[in-house]
Amino acid sequence: MTSRTVLVTGAASGIGRATALTFARRGWRAGAFDIDVAGLAAVAAAG
Repeated sequence: MTSRTVLVTGAASGIGRATALTFARRGWRAGAFDIDVAGLAAVAAAG
């Protein structure tokens, strides 16, 4: 089985956050990266 993977930079807020969450909710393995650690934690909790 293959899994689809996407890496998103700037994923703690704005367009990056929306992109990471959209892919994750559609079943992709989404790697979220940003310097805002607290923001990334919020993305992980939402996804």
